Amino acid sequence: VGSGPYYDALFIPDSFGVVGYIVPTLSLMGVKQTQLLGISRWNDKGLLERGGEFVEGALFVDSFFKESKDPFVMAFVKNFTEAYGVAPTLLEANGYDTMRMISAAIQKMGVSGRDAVKDSLRGTIDFQGVAGKITFSADGEASRRLFVLTVSEGKIEEAK
Repeated sequence: VGSGPYYDALFIPDSFGVVGYIVPTLSLMGVKQTQLLGISRWNDKGLLERGGEFVEGALFVDSFFKESKDPFVMAFVKNFTEAYGVAPTLLEANGYDTMRMISAAIQKMGVSGRDAVKDSLRGTIDFQGVAGKITFSADGEASRRLFVLTVSEGKIEEAK
């Protein structure tokens, strides 16, 4: 495949700014048709500005995607933005989800007190939050399905 080195995929665990410097250089070195993989720090319009055509098709994950087409997320982003004049970040999404989970645990079990709320949350399966579905194991470990994002036609969107 061409005269340069060939790699199936290249994982760059750094910021969109660093990626913007690396990926054009890869192209100059002859690295082509390589799937770029990244982290949540890529989820910024700066990736598009700095990486340009070289980040097209890149895949990365994030815990919160404010441009999601999910109606629940869209309503949260709209309401938050109207109320505070800025778009929410992961911090606000996690805070919102946390308070909703605690409220649901209290309402479901009629619990009071920290330990009772903690026990009520254990075993929660697929709690729908604006930052994705959240599940707690019996031992209290939380897991969440991340948003898989891509660059498509110069925009960051959810991968299909």
